[in-house]
Amino acid sequence: MEQPKGLKLFQEQQRSEMRTRIDEAIRTMRADQSTITLSSLAEELGVSRRALYADYIQCCLKNYREFNPGVSEEPSLEVVTELKNMISSLNNRIKEADRKNKALKLEISVLKNRLQESEEQYAYLLGRYQEEVGNKIIHF
Repeated sequence: MEQPKGLKLFQEQQRSEMRTRIDEAIRTMRADQSTITLSSLAEELGVSRRALYADYIQCCLKNYREFNPGVSEEPSLEVVTELKNMISSLNNRIKEADRKNKALKLEISVLKNRLQESEEQYAYLLGRYQEEVGNKIIHF
C-alpha cells in the first residue's frame, strides 16, 4: 500500500531539515576544529548515533571528506562556473534594484514638492476664504 502524499511530503521535509542540520553541524565542528565522527556528530545534532545510519543520512554523509576520503576539498569546475553565473545574475539584479530605488526616490521628492505646494495653496485659499467670510459678517 502506498503512503499518502501528505505523509511523503512531511517525511521529505523532515529529511531536508536533517540534511541542513547535518551541514550546519559539520561546518560548526570544522570551525571549532573538533574531531568529526559519527558519535560527535550525533551528539552535536542531539540525535542517537543509530539515527545517523538511516540510508538518506548515509548518502548525505558521503558528501563530506570526514566520512568519504575520496571527496576532494576543491569544488568542481561546473560548481564554480555555476556559482560565478549566479553571482553575476545577482549583481545584475542588485543594479536593477538600485536603478529602481533611485527612480522611486526621485518620484518621491517630486511628489513631496507637489504636496508642499498644494498645502501652501490650500493655506492661502483658506486664509482668503476666512477673510472674505469675516468681511461679510455684520458686527454690532
